[in-house]
Amino acid sequence: MWVEDFSFERGKEWSNKTFNDFAMKTAKKQGYHKDRLDGAISFFEDKFKIPSDNVWKGTGAGISTKSHHLDDLAHHPKPLGLFSSILTQFSKTGYFQNKDGSFIKMAVSEEGDLIGEDFPQKIFAGSINWFQ
Repeated sequence: MWVEDFSFERGKEWSNKTFNDFAMKTAKKQGYHKDRLDGAISFFEDKFKIPSDNVWKGTGAGISTKSHHLDDLAHHPKPLGLFSSILTQFSKTGYFQNKDGSFIKMAVSEEGDLIGEDFPQKIFAGSINWFQ
């Protein structure tokens, strides 16, 4: 039966391939012209920055290049992600949960237009950063 043949590993392989294909297709629509997934991800990171991007580097927090989109709560495509993105605007703190399940807070920089200056700008920037 098909269900019995569909193991966890096969499901993970299918999921990874599906996501990778989607990421490459989307990157090319946005102007990426190469054929490397790591390059496409870097392309997205440069084009669509959020305040908490890269604050985890060199911290030893158990967050990696491969996992940081899952670890950074502001990246989540659910209400928790929107809330975290807006909260980052007011607290100037990134909120993460690493692979071990530890909740981690890290200060973010006030780079460019990524942190709003007043209440309406913070709500707007947090929402736009989350939608990117």
